[in-house]
Amino acid sequence: MKLVKIIILTLIVLLYSSCWNYREIDKIAPAAGISFDYDEDKNVYSLTVEIVTLKTAENGIQQMPEYFTSEGETIFDAVRNIIAKSGKKIYWAHSKTVYISEKIAKRGIIDVLDFIERDAEVRSDMKIVLVKGKKAGDIFKAKTESEKIVSFHIDEILENSRSVSKYPNIELWDLINQIQSDASAAILPVAYIVEDFGKEVVKLSGCALLKKAKLIGFLDERDTKNLLFLNNKLYGGIIPIRNVLGTNSNVSFEIYNSKTKVNPKINDGKITFYVVVSIDVSLAEISGEINFIEEKNLEKLKEFAEEYIEKDIQATFYKIRDIYALDVFGFSKNTKIKYPKFWKESKNEWVDIFMSSSIDVSVNLNIFGSATTNDIIKVGK
Repeated sequence: MKLVKIIILTLIVLLYSSCWNYREIDKIAPAAGISFDYDEDKNVYSLTVEIVTLKTAENGIQQMPEYFTSEGETIFDAVRNIIAKSGKKIYWAHSKTVYISEKIAKRGIIDVLDFIERDAEVRSDMKIVLVKGKKAGDIFKAKTESEKIVSFHIDEILENSRSVSKYPNIELWDLINQIQSDASAAILPVAYIVEDFGKEVVKLSGCALLKKAKLIGFLDERDTKNLLFLNNKLYGGIIPIRNVLGTNSNVSFEIYNSKTKVNPKINDGKITFYVVVSIDVSLAEISGEINFIEEKNLEKLKEFAEEYIEKDIQATFYKIRDIYALDVFGFSKNTKIKYPKFWKESKNEWVDIFMSSSIDVSVNLNIFGSATTNDIIKVGK
């Protein structure tokens, strides 16, 4: 009996320890990124795939990009048509970034998301980027210094978004959750192809606003930062404030931590969202004649900065509400949790309720340092 158990266990180890979907590396084309465009003249989708290849160089084996384009009546048709050029089936498991053109975003991105999310090889943490002003496929023409693979380079930019907080970092799972939310509102980082020292490079700046999976507008970097505050998704970055207290002094705060709490309150059928933003910062830069590190000036700076940030966040809220009628803040979720009965009775009129809502922002700024010095530099007399 003991011998039989040993034989059975041995067979299990041998049969189930191998990879059921194993494929030879020379039979597949691993993709780093893919762009989606739409040709209205031909009425077809146009795709560009960035493939990672290994090539021998003087200093060893290097990863090099190779690009293939294709067209198709559907997205899946266009993807499979790439085989006619690459000779291999595209392997998506290591893909980093998806690029969607402005033209497709205006038509709606559901077709793109359906293909990506349905494919078993695609990872849910793939990053999604909207390309503004040019074809999405033009992103691969940009030059990079740190990476030869464009999609790896952009992935790094997005991973470091928390140090800038002027564009969001949106992954596939997050985008789908946003679109499927009660408000069906979503945001995406926006990529521009700009010239820098005679070269075309990619710059990420601001965000795109989507309603029911369709592009309806854009926010600049300042409004994007305030939106991230309201979404409780701001983790770092800089807050620059000019002409502090009406003087010629400017300061920059570096954000180390931020926490936002939203408390909706209903009065006579109208909602006010009470927002408390707690921010831990250090004074990273001071220019001007006033030494804000001194206790008497530090408290004045704190009060001025808190009011400045409060007004800035409120302005962004009313801009998005009044221009786009879009609850991209997740306030519907806050209301649903606190007032489930009210939500059940009123969810079909949420847009009208949201449009008549107001916001009250309170900022608590905790200044706990001033980098490596407590002094300011003064010009000698």
